[in-house]
Amino acid sequence: QADDDYETPLSGVTTLSAGLTVTFIANTANTDGCTLEITEVGDVDAILKMHDQALVTGDIEAGQVVVCVFDGTNWQMTSQLAQ
Repeated sequence: QADDDYETPLSGVTTLSAGLTVTFIANTANTDGCTLEITEVGDVDAILKMHDQALVTGDIEAGQVVVCVFDGTNWQMTSQLAQ
C-alpha cells in the first residue's frame, strides 16, 4: 500500500453496503487524506474523520488498529485518531 492508500482483504465481501465495518492494522502512517480498498471489491473510497472531514498528516500511525464503517459513500474512521 502507498502511504495514504490502505488495502485489506475481506473474504466473502463482493460489494460494499452501508454499515459494513472493517478493522485493519496500518503498516504505514498517513501523510494526507486517505482511501481504503477492500481487495475483493476493488472499490477505493475516502476515509473520513468526524463523519465528513478528510484525514490530515498523522491521523493514522504505522501499527495502529484502524476501525472504519462504510456509510454508503465513504469510510468513516471510528477508531481514535493518532494525534
